[in-house]
Amino acid sequence: MISPGQKNSTKLLPEFIQAIDDLFVKLELTYHYQFYKVFGDDDKLLTGKKIWAKNLKKFKPSIIVQATDWLISNQDFLPTLSDLAKICSSINNDLIRKDVANEELDNFERFDKKILEKLRKKHNI
Repeated sequence: MISPGQKNSTKLLPEFIQAIDDLFVKLELTYHYQFYKVFGDDDKLLTGKKIWAKNLKKFKPSIIVQATDWLISNQDFLPTLSDLAKICSSINNDLIRKDVANEELDNFERFDKKILEKLRKKHNI
């Protein structure tokens, strides 16, 4: 039972759970022999999903999907959790840089318009 004002932080979003499930299906289909060596029975698979989900929960589901797709296209062997986390971080950082760059560009465009307006007023244009 949760006390009033207390948040339930253990509940995972359905999109996140789906991303983790899809991750494991893609790993199984892409690296089948290696996958079964590591996650060969139900207990290992369930434990693996929990460990990976716990360590990837800071990333959006879309980032996990992008990282998974990149890894299975570029890596010959079953990736580790740290491999996936590094790719997720890289994608996340790229998205942050793009957001900042777009924000800076927006600010620059507004800055230019203000200067242009001042120059127009100054020169009676």
